[in-house]
Amino acid sequence: MRYWIATAPQGAASVLAEELAAFGATHIRERSHDVKFQGTLEAGYRACLWSRTATRVLLSVGSVDATSSKSLFEALKRIDWREHVAVGATLACDCSGGNESIRHTLYGSQLLKDAVCDNLRETTGERPNIRPERPDVLLHLHVEGTTALVSVDFSGESLPPARIPDRVGARTAEGERGGGGLAAGPLAGHRCRRRDVARSDVRVGNAASSRRR
Repeated sequence: MRYWIATAPQGAASVLAEELAAFGATHIRERSHDVKFQGTLEAGYRACLWSRTATRVLLSVGSVDATSSKSLFEALKRIDWREHVAVGATLACDCSGGNESIRHTLYGSQLLKDAVCDNLRETTGERPNIRPERPDVLLHLHVEGTTALVSVDFSGESLPPARIPDRVGARTAEGERGGGGLAAGPLAGHRCRRRDVARSDVRVGNAASSRRR
């Protein structure tokens, strides 16, 4: 069982919660703009591929100490990033929120990138390549007060809804979901995009990732 966050347009969280329950999610908690839940990777896939309301699906890595930039960096560096980023994978990081130590989201994303790169260089001998556009792995850091939530963007990019229900007053949109595939460990290859499902191209596993390179 894993911890997830799915974001939604303002006022659509209740609709999203109903969808997630149908996808097999449990321990669902609504907020104004997102829904926290627990579920298997299958539930995450379903939310990513079939939700009409979710704008992002984030797989939680955990909460870390953010009382200072130093404590945040050290906590981020202690995470075993080999479970989420394979050797040779491309990486991008973003950040939201802030506190007295992390006043700019650019600084927060830089701290996350540096911690991940330092960790992987020490544990694998290689540093991931940074690619701001369409990376293999997109990591997200949300800083709030003295803690920060670290997550992997399961969808890769903001998800344009297939058809937002009329009762939340949003318009229909089309577009591409997400980037390539997560590329290491037990979560290998789990990023997905809706457009590719029609081509049976949900990418799973290190072996598939290696064959593409």
